[in-house]
Amino acid sequence: MPGTRADPSLFALMTQTAPEHIHVLSMSELLKLKVVTGDIFSEDWSFEVHGDVNYLKADQITWRGENKLLFSCPPQWKKEESPCVGGIVGTLRS
Repeated sequence: MPGTRADPSLFALMTQTAPEHIHVLSMSELLKLKVVTGDIFSEDWSFEVHGDVNYLKADQITWRGENKLLFSCPPQWKKEESPCVGGIVGTLRS
């Protein structure tokens, strides 16, 4: 199930249920299989390069809005001038 955060064993469980039956998952099963993920609706992590700066970026959508988290380090030759940094950018829903 590419593009989903759900555990791949969910697909196997779906195929084991007979067509004439309905398998209702308990809350503990939903959490274990990552069908329900609390207040995080989607999350994506990427490693990106912009110019000579490398950074790790997280994009997250929650019930509170959209958030970005960035961690970056300057190139080796600039580390004495500026340390590694991190920051959060958020957009709250109204």
